[in-house]
Amino acid sequence: METQKRKRTAVACHYCRRRKRKCDGRQPVCTLCEEANNSECEYPATEEHKRSIPVDQTSDILSRLQRLEQSFSHFASLPPTSHPQPDDHYTPTSHTYPPPSQNPSPESAFPSPGNGPLSVDPSLPFPSAAATPAAPPTEPCITAPMAIPMSHSTTTGSLLQSRAAKALLGDYPSDVFLRVESKRSLPEPLSLTPIPLSQIVFPDIDAEAASSLVDNFFDLVNPQHPILDRDDFEHIYRDVVGSPLQADLRSALVLVVLALGRAAVGTPDLTRDGWLPGVEMFTPALQVLLGMWFNSFGDSILLLQGLYLAALYYSYLSRPLQAWRLVHMASTSIQHYPIRHRSMRQPLEETHTHQPVTRLCWAIFVLECDIIAEHHLPRSGIDQVIENLPFPRCGNPPDPALLSWLADLSARRLLNRIHHVMYDTASPTNAPATAADATAADAFASVSAELSHQLGAWYDLLPSAIKPNLHNASGSPLSVDEAIMVLRYHAAGDIIFRPFLHQVCGMEGGAVVGEVVVENAKRCLGHCRGYLDVVEFRLKGSCGSLEIVLHSTLAVILLLTLASLSPVLAEAVPEIDALQIRAISLVEKWAFPGWSIESMLSILRTMRSKYQILY
Repeated sequence: METQKRKRTAVACHYCRRRKRKCDGRQPVCTLCEEANNSECEYPATEEHKRSIPVDQTSDILSRLQRLEQSFSHFASLPPTSHPQPDDHYTPTSHTYPPPSQNPSPESAFPSPGNGPLSVDPSLPFPSAAATPAAPPTEPCITAPMAIPMSHSTTTGSLLQSRAAKALLGDYPSDVFLRVESKRSLPEPLSLTPIPLSQIVFPDIDAEAASSLVDNFFDLVNPQHPILDRDDFEHIYRDVVGSPLQADLRSALVLVVLALGRAAVGTPDLTRDGWLPGVEMFTPALQVLLGMWFNSFGDSILLLQGLYLAALYYSYLSRPLQAWRLVHMASTSIQHYPIRHRSMRQPLEETHTHQPVTRLCWAIFVLECDIIAEHHLPRSGIDQVIENLPFPRCGNPPDPALLSWLADLSARRLLNRIHHVMYDTASPTNAPATAADATAADAFASVSAELSHQLGAWYDLLPSAIKPNLHNASGSPLSVDEAIMVLRYHAAGDIIFRPFLHQVCGMEGGAVVGEVVVENAKRCLGHCRGYLDVVEFRLKGSCGSLEIVLHSTLAVILLLTLASLSPVLAEAVPEIDALQIRAISLVEKWAFPGWSIESMLSILRTMRSKYQILY
């Protein structure tokens, strides 16, 4: 006998709906919210207040919701060892994927922020010690927060440690770039040494020039890091510029916004000793923020926004250690919010009041993860907050820029999942197997196929309004938002299939390589080439991910070069000379003396020189 479906009240508030509780619909605050949610009660907009949505957009939304529901049902019904085969739906040139409803992992597909267990066998060992990553973890690790492991092997330094890379380039320490950054001198204006607030010297602000810098910030910076609302900022800005600057958080926020507005349009000049665009505005802002952070234990959102933007400014200058220090400070401070605010012990997005905090948590998470994915630095714990934090709202109708940002957030989560499942080298249970272990190799291929399928599902579920074209070999222009999504896609695909490329390149002469391994290695090459095809559109100017993007550029061209030296893969990379030249031209623009980017350029030139001489 078919069970009758329970009807859901049309007037239930958001709080009751999320907890599947019966809402009495009392206005303005329902009984449950009055008792358990600090009297913060918000109802869905009634029909007459809803904005009209075009029919085609409505059908698109309903279609994606239906596919997500089908995905959940189908995925839950699969046995633990049921995996897609790596060559079921892929050819190296097509990058095609089956529809998400076939077998995606809905927790990793945009827009779902959840992080459920993976549909992989938890005991799978790794196929070859030459391939670098560790084996997929045991069951407790699969259900653990998807943080980047403290010890992982996806950094560019780890890639330089591979046998094939050593044969071509010589021996580099795995933390070579962190060593360079640690020894890099810090100009006095960028010093993190606090001074008394009374000794801070503020610059004179020209209203017309400042207005242009504010426009730069909201046009070029805030769309990728949307932690400020322009209307709210304009109120602060008018008050601050209308009177002498003070040693307070409002002035500091305005100044760091102006500094980023200058950095976003600054042109690097390698002939100068340093490149510090907007530093005359950044220095006093930094001193105020440091003084306030050390001497206060409140929870001003302005302080946390200022610290994050200051970290972002260091990222624009490609200073990852200083950026990490400040984003770590912002992170540990913002984690007080759920503790200090009773209403925020519930999901942080429950009210519009908490949206700035929700956005800032996500922004901090992404910036910190991007840094620690390349440099082994301590974590702040923000990933544990994110585990229980839904995505920020993106408006009604949705703002395309915010949708693109949400896509980036979900992509970062998927990248963390790949790090966690495939590259955690510290777990004692992840002992590598031998290359002769065919069963282990097949099992690991299934893990890669599952993660690749999740990546394909992430792309397929992107709203059509923001979905970029993945096939950009022709070099057709992409917007910055489109470039970011395509780069995330190819960066994830690269590390999913990189172990197979390592295995092929590390094979002794005459060794037999399995067909699946070769095909997966070619998939890695496809993602590497796709990354190079798009990266120039992200680096039209400086950006908050400058150093990380260039690290990935070095990694993909090194992988392509190693593949060109392999008898098995050489025919897949016939244009290696042109690819090397393109990568060098991208990196040398930012290779200031003493920067780790200068070291990247040196490695690239060494690679090309040895390749031309020896091969």
